Amino acid sequence: MYGIFKMSLSSKIGQFARFFILISLVSCKNDAEQKSLIKSIAYTVDTVRINLDKNQLYDYPRFSVFKTDSIDYFYGYNQSLHRLDIFSLTEGEFINSIPLNTDGPNAVDSPFDFFIYQPDSIFLYGRNYSLDIINDQGVVVAKELLPLSRNSSGVGKQKVGYLSHSVHFKLYVDSASNSVFFHSYSMESILNKSVYYEVPILAELNLQTGKVKDYPFHFPDSYLLDGEYLGEYMNPNIVLSDSLIIFSFPNSPVVNVYDRKSGKLISRTIESGFSINTVKSLPSETYSEIHLRLNHLIENPYFYHTVFDPYRNLFYRTHRGEHPNPDLSLGNLNFSQTKDYLTVMDHSLNLLQEIELPAHKYDALSFFVTKDGLYFPYTHYLNEDVTEDKLEFHVYKFQIANED
Repeated sequence: MYGIFKMSLSSKIGQFARFFILISLVSCKNDAEQKSLIKSIAYTVDTVRINLDKNQLYDYPRFSVFKTDSIDYFYGYNQSLHRLDIFSLTEGEFINSIPLNTDGPNAVDSPFDFFIYQPDSIFLYGRNYSLDIINDQGVVVAKELLPLSRNSSGVGKQKVGYLSHSVHFKLYVDSASNSVFFHSYSMESILNKSVYYEVPILAELNLQTGKVKDYPFHFPDSYLLDGEYLGEYMNPNIVLSDSLIIFSFPNSPVVNVYDRKSGKLISRTIESGFSINTVKSLPSETYSEIHLRLNHLIENPYFYHTVFDPYRNLFYRTHRGEHPNPDLSLGNLNFSQTKDYLTVMDHSLNLLQEIELPAHKYDALSFFVTKDGLYFPYTHYLNEDVTEDKLEFHVYKFQIANED
């Protein structure tokens, strides 16, 4: 019930978020302040446009990228036709579609998210909370791989469920450990109650043994204060990249990188020079007043997830700045006056550069990395240049200039 509510609000109003923190991990030095390196980063911006027919979409909010040595593929979920559309980002063309079934033994639900393990092994986590595997013909080869719920470790042993999300915590399958990662959440409380935030929020399911491992990542103490909550800042940002777990909090400029192989944690406060870096809380009694929660979301900055670029050894983070004139006496706020920013960091999370992105052009939440660069979908809902006959991305290519 609560999981469905959490995922129901529109991605075009900001992709709502929850806040969490790490405790009890073996970690390396945790710097309280950001470390900024003065370097010149040259970059170019290329455009990838793919022609579409009437059955394909110019915007795929739920997608997965599959990379080979020569070609990078973009899989997008086509909700209206209940299928996966496949494009070559490298060649700039549509490849084919995988039809999904709604009835019979091969039926799968509309996905929260999906992961391309191999072209003939696609993990799909449906909105019926079933983790299934389909092949490249849409045939279900494995079904209901995940228990619907379990008792969590840690305080209270609460009953928890599992979620994946196309932006905040994408489904991830690790071939080395034969496991799949999920965001776990309390099924015993609601989002404006402190008890909701007491459970570990990241779980790893071993597909061979069926055992579940909780990572000791928790919401911070500020979420355990009765009478306060952070409105729509409820979803943690979690990205897995090989052995790295990259996580952050939407109301905080802190970026954390945990290496599963070494057990080490790097944590840096990478503050923005373009926006404020803090978010105020709301009284818990405002939980049922959605317009207040949305105004609060627009009024304050929102820090999105961070991704690793293994080809250039860089990290990228985006965030939305605060509203410049949050005067509610003039009516409810909207996103037309907010701006998005890109922060570039080196492999140790040292700040290299912060860039103001073109206003209202990109979906700044759905960016991803390939060997060709950092891809932004050209699909902001206020973008007047969007055309429905093109799937378009702008690709940022960074190169650190040689120092004298």
